[in-house]
Amino acid sequence: MLEWDERCGISLNSISDLSDVIENEFSKRQYGKSISQIWVGISCRDRVFKQRKRYKQDVLRLEYDILLNYRLIEAAVVEQKKIIIKQSIIETTEQVFSKYEFENFDKLSFLSDFKNTVGAIQW
Repeated sequence: MLEWDERCGISLNSISDLSDVIENEFSKRQYGKSISQIWVGISCRDRVFKQRKRYKQDVLRLEYDILLNYRLIEAAVVEQKKIIIKQSIIETTEQVFSKYEFENFDKLSFLSDFKNTVGAIQW
């Protein structure tokens, strides 16, 4: 799910491209049976949203939102926007995963791979 205000200075298509790269990198990786899917919503809007995060055990899916700081993104030049967005994705993912314990999921390996992969993406 994308809640996006293009007045923040980066296009929705650009964010979709980043999302596609991350999804392609992780679609074939396995870290355990407790999570089969991760759904992430990303929002950059000029209003306050409440972050949603939940684990749906019946379908083994973790869902959460990444809420970007609209004013910070809006004020930055494009290359800085991309750095801020990637860093926010990494930090939020780490924060969400720190709230959960999974019986059969290698959280440390996933978070390490996620940080390295997202940090290295050229987009």
